[in-house]
Amino acid sequence: MSRRALVTSLVRARVPQDTVAEWITTHVPANVAPQHREKFISDVLAELANLDAARIGGLGITREELAAWQAEHEQH
Repeated sequence: MSRRALVTSLVRARVPQDTVAEWITTHVPANVAPQHREKFISDVLAELANLDAARIGGLGITREELAAWQAEHEQH
């Protein structure tokens, strides 16, 4: 699974804010070498933090999915 696919899965699953980092850590692809995992996780978190309607192209995320994700995370 690529970083983008992981972001897509996370948004679609509406993973709660307080478990995002744990969820990412659990789902780091096996093909990410141990020495690169921290950077991979950091990149996923950065992509999520900057996710908006202009950045969902290529992720397969609909505006509705993005809105649901953002609403969930604004509550926390």
